[in-house]
Amino acid sequence: MNSHLLCRKLCILMLWCCVVPVKAQDRAWESQDLAWQKLAEEIPHLDYGEFLYARPSHRRDTETLTALKAIDTAMAPNLTLKQLERFATHPNPKVRTLAIMKAFLSEPPEAFLIIHKLLKDDGSAFPGIADFSGSIEFDQIGRTGHPKVKTQERKVQDAAGMMMDMVGYHGNTDFKKWSKGRIDNPDWLGWYEFLLKRVTRGTSPVPQGIEEKLSEFET
Repeated sequence: MNSHLLCRKLCILMLWCCVVPVKAQDRAWESQDLAWQKLAEEIPHLDYGEFLYARPSHRRDTETLTALKAIDTAMAPNLTLKQLERFATHPNPKVRTLAIMKAFLSEPPEAFLIIHKLLKDDGSAFPGIADFSGSIEFDQIGRTGHPKVKTQERKVQDAAGMMMDMVGYHGNTDFKKWSKGRIDNPDWLGWYEFLLKRVTRGTSPVPQGIEEKLSEFET
């Protein structure tokens, strides 16, 4: 009798040990889900070039500063690729965009397996900064104000495509064949080229202030 009772207690304890972590994971998911949905609404536009190449923004208007703060907050949490893969299927296309942005910044080659899946996603992503968007407006007394930010519509697939371009995949070849020998290859030269683009911000000459990061990359 006592042995049966002990067995039942052990079973209950084991079940509880399994359920509690799952509930904790669900709560963490829900918390991140709500945070990203809220932050997505605080990002009126995104300069995709600045994001992809880790370039500091030269715009100082209130709208852009608000967007940059929200993006920094959204990119801060530590999330696994498994979690990001789940977020990449979120019903909100802007949350899906945040998921691949975070995957892109996480920088393991496997992140591009997630990003690639959204190459045909026609959901609306964050509007992009249009080229030559610095038209200056004048206020009522003739002083110049901040340049007006002009934007253009972007789809999730546009964001994913730009990220895939960064590692040399342009969508004109079979991805399975292309990724074999690259994403699972620690000696993939194109991957180090991608990292160098990020370190140097894709510019030449090398921008000032990155000597330490460049030295770390070269060693």
